[in-house]
Amino acid sequence: MKEAKILRSEKVHVNGADADCWVVSLEYESSGSEVTAEAQAAGFSLSDFAHSKTLWVDKNRYLVYREDSITKMSMPNTNTPTNMKQSSKVESFTVNDPVSPDVFQFAPPPGAKEIDESKFMPKAKEAPQTPK
Repeated sequence: MKEAKILRSEKVHVNGADADCWVVSLEYESSGSEVTAEAQAAGFSLSDFAHSKTLWVDKNRYLVYREDSITKMSMPNTNTPTNMKQSSKVESFTVNDPVSPDVFQFAPPPGAKEIDESKFMPKAKEAPQTPK
């Protein structure tokens, strides 16, 4: 994490009511020099890798009701960095209720191909060990 800060207070409509939220900005350290061998072989370059998030966090329950993220990276066979924007918003929340197993069933569309995206991301540095 490079920087985290509270930007403002804002209301978010969830479960039919407004919730007071902190809008929090998170900026992550660039880790472009740690591209995996698989990613390099595929032509990925994360030298311009940057990642940031904005979260809407409920002040009372500390639940995240909305998340906007931006990732900037250099992709294979391109001259300019690619910006990937993702946004997710919760419309209702239920806490501590049982969850049906069918919630977690996924059927990919015909012709879909599974890939392991972790092969294209930088490897994390090991945490320093404290002497015993």
